[in-house]
Amino acid sequence: MATVTSSRGNTDVVTARRTESHDVSGIISLFSPVTEDLFGRIDVTYLLELSNLALTLCNEKNEVIAHAAFLDYPNWNITDQAEWEQFLHENYTNNKCTPLNTLFMHLFVAKEDYAAGCSQEIVRRAFILLPELQFILLFIPSEDRLGFSHSELDIGNVFERIMPVPGSPVERGFTLLACPRHRCHPQLYVRQARMEDYDDLMLIWTSQSETLKETYGEYLLVDLIEREGEENQAAVCEVDGSAVGFMSLCSDVNVSLFQECFDLGPFHGLCKPHPEDILKVPRRPSVQEDKDENSQTSQKPKPVSSQNLEHVPGADAAVQKDGAVTVSQTELPVGNVINIGPKGSAAPLLETDEEGDLHPVYRGASNVFRIRLLCIDEKYETRSLDFLHYAFNVFPDRDLCVILVPHHVPEFPLIRSFVRAVPSCTSRLGRELYVFHRAGLLTSFNVRKAATSDLQGVKVLLKTLSLNERIWNDSKIFTEARRDPDGMPVQAFVAEVLDQIVGVSVTRDEMGRFVRGHFLQSSALWNSLFQLEFDERDSLDFCALNAEKQDIDYIRSHYNIEDFIHFNYYLQEEHGHLCHFVLNPVFHHYTKYFLKEILRLGHKSSLYYPIYPEYVEGKFQHPCAHSLTSALHYMAPVRPRRQIVYPLQGLGVNAPSEQVSKDQLKYSLNHTNRKLVLESKVCINTRIVVVGASDVGISFLETLIF
Repeated sequence: MATVTSSRGNTDVVTARRTESHDVSGIISLFSPVTEDLFGRIDVTYLLELSNLALTLCNEKNEVIAHAAFLDYPNWNITDQAEWEQFLHENYTNNKCTPLNTLFMHLFVAKEDYAAGCSQEIVRRAFILLPELQFILLFIPSEDRLGFSHSELDIGNVFERIMPVPGSPVERGFTLLACPRHRCHPQLYVRQARMEDYDDLMLIWTSQSETLKETYGEYLLVDLIEREGEENQAAVCEVDGSAVGFMSLCSDVNVSLFQECFDLGPFHGLCKPHPEDILKVPRRPSVQEDKDENSQTSQKPKPVSSQNLEHVPGADAAVQKDGAVTVSQTELPVGNVINIGPKGSAAPLLETDEEGDLHPVYRGASNVFRIRLLCIDEKYETRSLDFLHYAFNVFPDRDLCVILVPHHVPEFPLIRSFVRAVPSCTSRLGRELYVFHRAGLLTSFNVRKAATSDLQGVKVLLKTLSLNERIWNDSKIFTEARRDPDGMPVQAFVAEVLDQIVGVSVTRDEMGRFVRGHFLQSSALWNSLFQLEFDERDSLDFCALNAEKQDIDYIRSHYNIEDFIHFNYYLQEEHGHLCHFVLNPVFHHYTKYFLKEILRLGHKSSLYYPIYPEYVEGKFQHPCAHSLTSALHYMAPVRPRRQIVYPLQGLGVNAPSEQVSKDQLKYSLNHTNRKLVLESKVCINTRIVVVGASDVGISFLETLIF
């Protein structure tokens, strides 16, 4: 809820929300003659299909009084959507805009006399919803074409003009306006807590006391502030000199308890690497396995088990030299340099307490601190991540931060950037553990099309993965021919941080023949950079498939895809099929931006990813494929359509086309598009037990999924 004031002094209470399809008529009613002058001719429905973010302001009567649409490329078709970053740097100096931190306004309309207040509120809401967003840009026709200055516009109080380089051809036709974050919803200033903050904090503490008690347990604010010392730290964030948030930190962590209750192999047991660490033992084959290995008569594909899955040695945010990896100090606080020893420093052994109870032993010092409590004003909770820059500064020798929350507590904005640790089967702790690595604060995450020079980096990224050759070959196909042997257009993209490849993705056009696809994301990419060891149980999220003759007509007729898109507004070449996806989980919170960039750079508007049942012979599947770091978290499951059984012979020429009636292997379909990719996805950790494999039970599960 917010209050906007008209130019005549009238006030109105408004609510901001995501734009929905039924808002179209209300949006069109707000158009004025100036709208077309500023934004060109707009098809609102089509624009909403392409918008990464579309916001609507409604009054108390639920009437649309303002609307804005934001996309990840410039309006007016000034340049190709895949090349705007280079275009911007060539024509405007000293700009810090990147695809990660920038959106472009393609439309803004508002009720007469309310435009100034509504534009400010909508832009503020955009910065609140997208913490990574730093700039909103808008191209409008030049003053000569408009006949008036941009300062005379109702949005002039929000945007400022960016001057082009001398002689730029853009200046004659367009004016660039920009709104930086600090003008509407700045990053929070974080500092050490003081007793003087008590009164400000108690206003927030009192209103959230029940939630805080339920989430973190019994604490007294004054004790947390006074207890500050080497092991305990307290921080506050402030706005205009007043404290609006509080975080209590502690470096005394019961690492042994967490190792017992959670599978912490991906995080090296929350400990620093030590030469005497006992991590794993070579698997001793059984007599039956010896027979199987010596027998070459069976040509059937072996079922995939967790022991078939290998990990990816990562290389993100680092510079490798002589077997060591050093994190750049340009984006991390001073002293936060991580040096990795030789890969063979860990003994390939495993200790057990009793037969069958295998677990690694970590002898290194603790490498973690924990968030004891977080209390922040709801207006600023999306900026909670600002605390972590300060937190890693006060614990410069710790690379990991954890937070423990009950199962039933809904995910709050801070932990959406954390990685959820997988509980062990015997855990009775009754809580969820979330982990964050300091390198996750790096913002130099860049996605681009793959080049021939990237192949070696991709090969290093994939060298210990199952099916790494297929992924690498498809990447190579893109760099050499842009098409696979069947003539299908192929596109490959790489994600890099500090000039090192940390992710790769390959897509094919969603049309004609789709030969094979793989989707995987490896948590072992942490290994070489952060010395975080993996065993094969948790080394990666993996899914691979072999599909034949996938086409968009079949998907449209067999799945309710139009629950997500207005199909008739999409060209056939705008549909893409996600084949490969590999990303270092240190940056898993950038997964949605990786997907967004795949759509933008590939000139796609929607992506599809099918998953075949485990029992399908020849479909390379893993039953534990989709865990916390999977990009499936950022995709939506699509409900299958109930099919009509047609008497094809009786219908003759009136029978439906083969694309509709043909039989194919059944699969579950996942989907994302430009509209969905930046929407927040919330994990629900509540435990639900469904007893009995009845129709009612299956229906209940379908209701939860769809």
